[in-house]
Amino acid sequence: MGELMNEAFRALDRSTPPGSTTRIIKRRIFLDMDGVLADFERMMRELTAFMGEEFNGDRVKRLVGSFERMQPIPGAVAGVKTLIGMGFDVWIASKPATGLPHTYSEKASWILRWFPELKRKIILTHDKGMLGDAEDYLVDDRPHKANCFAFRGRLLHFGCEAGALDWAELADFFRTQEPTYQRFDVRVP
Repeated sequence: MGELMNEAFRALDRSTPPGSTTRIIKRRIFLDMDGVLADFERMMRELTAFMGEEFNGDRVKRLVGSFERMQPIPGAVAGVKTLIGMGFDVWIASKPATGLPHTYSEKASWILRWFPELKRKIILTHDKGMLGDAEDYLVDDRPHKANCFAFRGRLLHFGCEAGALDWAELADFFRTQEPTYQRFDVRVP
């Protein structure tokens, strides 16, 4: 085993351009919260049934406490653990509701409850297009929102629409992906 590792390191040294260094970097996966991790649709259905009147997405967002009370989407908790176990650098990238300050703290509180291992990997932004680079992934159920199409890496559509992925399919997809990549830092004399 030791000789195999030494040969791998020698090959890596030969592939590095002169005057540069090689870094091994984990690929990041940015996961949307609502509709990917948190079951927003279930919350709308439950509120509609309980209140006896229609609760659409905007109404749910305005209701203080609604984000904290959401349940995880089936497979999400195990799925995140699986992605981390594969060696990916997993982050939350969620859009808070515009003009509704309670949604910031409620989203953070929900993540801390269900995904405490990601407590330092929470990004709340209205522009997901400014995140990541070409080697990263963004998983979102509403890719037409929050400037997702400007994301520099690979955008994966999550959900129940045709062609969208669920948690089992996401895990299968990421099993075929390399969790790290090499970056050369070239020093210019």
